[in-house]
Amino acid sequence: MTGSGVLCLFLAGQFDDRSALKGVKTLEAFDFTHLSGEIRWPYYTCYHCSQAASLAGGEARERVLRGIATYLLGRQRNDGSWPPSGNADYAGECYATSMAILSLTPSYQILPIYQQ
Repeated sequence: MTGSGVLCLFLAGQFDDRSALKGVKTLEAFDFTHLSGEIRWPYYTCYHCSQAASLAGGEARERVLRGIATYLLGRQRNDGSWPPSGNADYAGECYATSMAILSLTPSYQILPIYQQ
């Protein structure tokens, strides 16, 4: 939820908000390479945290995106898809793959809301 909160504050233009800055520090310290056992919604978590870290920039961007890439690329199947995981099992492979791709591409600003 930290990633979601930071992302919302940043999208609202609150880049200097104390809560947002504290949230960025929390994201920076989190070990994203071990999401499976800790997080019920790993793809949702990766997506929001990657977007938030990308907007934060600096060391947070590097650490968070590197951790998320390590986690996601380690789970990618040989056919290029990602397996459903956590509470996303019911959503299936299409959801998992879509969220993984969006989580890996914040610097490309694919979604219009993030384009500058």
